[in-house]
Amino acid sequence: MMLKELDERNPLGQLKLDLEALRKNGTFGAVMAPAGVGKTALLVQIALQAMVRKSSVFYVSLQDPIQKVTLWYDEILQDLGKSMPPESVSELREKMLLHRFIMTFREDNFTVPKLAERLNDLIVQNIFQPHILIIDGLYFDEKCEGVLKEMKTLACERGLFVWFSIHIHRNEQANSSGIPLSVEGLEQYFQVLLKIDEKNGSFFLKTIKGGDASRAVEAEPRLDPTTMLIAT
Repeated sequence: MMLKELDERNPLGQLKLDLEALRKNGTFGAVMAPAGVGKTALLVQIALQAMVRKSSVFYVSLQDPIQKVTLWYDEILQDLGKSMPPESVSELREKMLLHRFIMTFREDNFTVPKLAERLNDLIVQNIFQPHILIIDGLYFDEKCEGVLKEMKTLACERGLFVWFSIHIHRNEQANSSGIPLSVEGLEQYFQVLLKIDEKNGSFFLKTIKGGDASRAVEAEPRLDPTTMLIAT
């Protein structure tokens, strides 16, 4: 039932993004939006979608404490499980915890070598073997290209699909391909770029890069402003 709920209310499905097909060693994806618009909520959905299919997710937050990230998972899971008995949701949550590991860094203290060291410890000690890495809160500017190159190397070595959150400005201008100007030039590193748009007080998700762009433009699902699930 939870898999059905995730598939029906996860906006990525309507955007015709085949994440399983895209999940190759070193693939990068990103969710772009202004501050406070739902990047973390959407990344948590991506994680849940993977975890319910028994893929393991290493979630790295550079801004929020572990407790706050955990709360996002619990709130979205509860919303998805409204039609299920509470004990079933609790049982599913316990099973999914086996496929999730959350770690925090201070953004000003984060480096890819430090991340690689922590990741190696988890794998070598047989604690956790991730398939998907989520980096939430990395600051994107002209200096971050080196970080992306290092991250690409790490992702290829470890066979990871890496998702990022990217902060952009409200009403920010974009180039002819729809890439916000503040991240123009970095799109070459990404196979999937998603953007949360606000129109007349409602939120919509659109594909900027990756997937079937023509069908994605037609879909642009309307999102619940709290959970970023498809609004019902």
